[in-house]
Amino acid sequence: VRQANLPLVDYFLRPELESLNAVPTAEGCLELLLRLRQRTIWESDFLVLGYGRVGRAVARRLGLLGGRVTVAARSAEQRANARCAGCRAAPLTALPGLLPEFDAVINTIPAPVLPRALLQKLPGGALIIDLASLPGGTDFAAAEELGLHAEHALALPGRCAPQTAGALIAQTVLTILEERGEYAERSTP
Repeated sequence: VRQANLPLVDYFLRPELESLNAVPTAEGCLELLLRLRQRTIWESDFLVLGYGRVGRAVARRLGLLGGRVTVAARSAEQRANARCAGCRAAPLTALPGLLPEFDAVINTIPAPVLPRALLQKLPGGALIIDLASLPGGTDFAAAEELGLHAEHALALPGRCAPQTAGALIAQTVLTILEERGEYAERSTP
């Protein structure tokens, strides 16, 4: 690309695709929760770490299905937004006291937020679904040693909803081309 002096555009960094991709990511998370747990989402307690695009999408869908959602986030604004959306909210610094209450944790924070010291506070057999991009926020080796089930669920849109994921990417690429003046929709004669 550089030798040909062509522009390189990472469509995954486009805010509209990041927002839209949160939906199939959240739905893929729901699929994992239903498949890997032996309980319904309804009347179950969930801890969602982070309240960005994906955290909001996951928390909303869990709540709509009757789950009881607690959001732990660094930002006071994110915690306030989670509360406004009907979730309980706590700062990340409260994790040591919160974790013993949850057997299902969904991490969306791409930073090491679940090291061994915190994982030890989860009940035995707890499920962690880590949706954060590489390297994730969970110490996966420690989780395995502690008998916890930790899934690093990468690329869920393409794995769980490939047609939707492809359509979202196509829409984004067409928008990029339109913005650059390189695409004009052709009408059939």
